[in-house]
Amino acid sequence: MAGAAWAALGLDVILTLILLLYLDLRLHALKQSGDLPASTPQLFGFGGNVLGAGQTIDLLELYSRRYREIDTHTRRFVPVVRVSLPLIPVLLGLAVLASA
Repeated sequence: MAGAAWAALGLDVILTLILLLYLDLRLHALKQSGDLPASTPQLFGFGGNVLGAGQTIDLLELYSRRYREIDTHTRRFVPVVRVSLPLIPVLLGLAVLASA
């Protein structure tokens, strides 16, 4: 049972990261081609705290209707990310409980 929970967590994390990177690259390509204005917010941003700097996901942008309806690719993949992203902590908790 524990192995299946860790495998599900790994699969969800990998799928979510791949889709987020694809959506970010797609947004960047649309900006460069002129199909989107340069003022369109980016999905990934750099944030910092006392522990250091890191890359963050703009969740408000990801969950906005405006972002979802940019093109057909985002219309297809954003709902998948919206489901898989919140599943990560749930699957992590299940995997830890199953291992204990």
